[in-house]
Amino acid sequence: MPTLQDVTLEHSRRLSAIHKARELEGADAVLRRDVHLRSLASAAKAYAQFDDEVASAREKRTATEQKAAAARVAVLDGAIEHRGDGLDEADAARRAADLAAMETRLRAEGAAERKYRDVLSAAGPTSPLAERQRMAREAERAKRAELEAAQKAYSDALAGAQSGYRGGVDKAVLDERRVAREADRAYADAVRLADVALRTAAAAAERVLNNSLSALADARDVVAACRDELAAITESSRRAESEEFERFRRELDRVKGA
Repeated sequence: MPTLQDVTLEHSRRLSAIHKARELEGADAVLRRDVHLRSLASAAKAYAQFDDEVASAREKRTATEQKAAAARVAVLDGAIEHRGDGLDEADAARRAADLAAMETRLRAEGAAERKYRDVLSAAGPTSPLAERQRMAREAERAKRAELEAAQKAYSDALAGAQSGYRGGVDKAVLDERRVAREADRAYADAVRLADVALRTAAAAAERVLNNSLSALADARDVVAACRDELAAITESSRRAESEEFERFRRELDRVKGA
C-alpha cells in the first residue's frame, strides 16, 4: 500500500509531466508558425524586432548570472579567509592557555617543594628523631597532595583549552558553511529571478510579434491557426490537470481510509 508521501510525489511527477508536455507542444506550434512566416518579406521587420528583444533579454539574463556568480565567489572567498582567521585564533588561544596552565603548575610545584623544605628545616637536629620523622612524613604527604592537585589542575586546564580549541574550530567551520549556504541561496535566487525576467521579456516580445504578424494580410491566417492550436493545447492541459487533481484526491482518500 503506497504511503501519503508516495502518493504526493507521484502526483507531483505526473503534474510536472503535464506542464512539460504543454510547454513542448506550445513551442512546437510556435516553431511551425515561425518556419512558415520567417520566409515572408513582409514579416522580416517584425521578426527582426522580436529577435533583438529576445537576444537583449538573454544578454541581461547572462549578465545577471555572471554578476551573481562573481558575488558568490567573493563571498565564499571571504568565508574561507574568515574561517582561516578563526582557526588561527583558536590555535593561538589554545597555545596561550596551555602555556598559562604549565606556568601555574610549575609555580604550584615550586611552592610545594619550598613548603616541604621549610618544614624539614624547622625540624632542627635538636628535635627528637621521632618528631623529625613525623614532621617529614606529614610534609611528604602534604607535598604529594599539593603536587597531585597541581597536576590535576594542569590536566583540567589542558582539557579545557582543547575543548575551547575544538569549539573555536567548530564555530569557524560552521560559520563558513552558513555563509556558503547563504551565498548559494542568493545565487540561486538571482538566477531564478533572471529566468523569470527572461521569460517575461520573451512573452512580451511574443505578444508584440503576434500583433505585428496579425496585421499582415499574408500572415494573418497562419497566426490565427497557431493561436487556435495554442488555445487547444492550453485547454487540453487544463483538462489533464483537472483529471490529475481528481485522481490525486481519490488516491488520498484511499490512503487515509487504509
